[in-house]
Amino acid sequence: MAKLMIAAGVISERASFNSVPDLAAYILRGTAPGTAGSYQEVEAARTTSAGASGDVILCHVRGAYYFMQAGLLLTADGRVLETTALAVEGAPHLIARLPGMQAVPDGLRFDPPANVPRIARAMVWANLGATRNYGHFLFDALTGLFWADAAGLTLPFPPIAPPLAPWQHDLLRHAGLAAAVTEQSAKVIWLDEVIYLSTMNHYLHRNGDLLGALVARITPPRPACVPAAPPVYFSRRSLTGRILVNEPALETALTQAGVRVLRPERMTVAAQIAAVQGARGIVGASGAALANLCFLARGARLTEIRPAPIREPWLDLASLNLGVDHRVVPGPGPLSRTETPLLARLRQIPRRVTRRSHYAWTTDIAAVLDAALG
Repeated sequence: MAKLMIAAGVISERASFNSVPDLAAYILRGTAPGTAGSYQEVEAARTTSAGASGDVILCHVRGAYYFMQAGLLLTADGRVLETTALAVEGAPHLIARLPGMQAVPDGLRFDPPANVPRIARAMVWANLGATRNYGHFLFDALTGLFWADAAGLTLPFPPIAPPLAPWQHDLLRHAGLAAAVTEQSAKVIWLDEVIYLSTMNHYLHRNGDLLGALVARITPPRPACVPAAPPVYFSRRSLTGRILVNEPALETALTQAGVRVLRPERMTVAAQIAAVQGARGIVGASGAALANLCFLARGARLTEIRPAPIREPWLDLASLNLGVDHRVVPGPGPLSRTETPLLARLRQIPRRVTRRSHYAWTTDIAAVLDAALG
């Protein structure tokens, strides 16, 4: 395949594609219109007391390269599709690292690797975050895949994904979607036709009706009433991006109060679901493990310990949409270098060297106990 220059910026699907209200029906009949792209509104935008929600479209494109690990689609004329640009928008150096990319005097050129696999039709559904993050996989990836499967689109457009981890297979099985997905090992694939949903682009931060429909599909179902057992606490002690320096003391206090302290990275998805469904709430610092709120009974409590730099609304929205009592215990700003314990600074050296986000912080243990158990 020929080399092509990478265009600056990204394609906005709504600005560049044709709006086709019954696009899904056309796709099922094999008569999807146009040679460029088309889209259909799936979940309309709305405003809730927790923020903006919804705003999801189904897209159909003829002819694109798919960079499997990044979840990125590149058209035959070198333009990046906005929905799939989650990993690279505003970061051209990340595009430059993709397979086949070369820096040239007038920009960036894509030289397709030899023997790029060619697939006639496929659905792409997993963004970069979903390849490694529990919350993004559940909210961004499974929601779109669920909708497409329910609409019958995964038969003519089989969903493809990079090799998945055991926990991702577990979530697919719980959602009844395991049989739909085909794993691919190639780094770059040419797709004659491709469909995708804009849930790929951080639906986590505007989750709404599609999330509720997905959760209703996941087995076992949410409890009919709030259990009497104490909450569970999801520990982040193995992570180094945001180190809660008094987490050991917090865990001791919670344990003494009857709260069960869990290490989610050591648990299967089934074990996490069972633990959450058997408790009257979840306690934990902001992060992917709190996506397990999806399995709480309606009326159960989520106690989020939120450090000051966190401004993301996804837990607020999900709690509102799923009827969960969401309590936030705000944390102060990050500790200064002199306030950060030596061990925490040593653990964060790899992140500092690679210039990834990292900081240390602390929380008010009494306030957490009051919010979780009061």
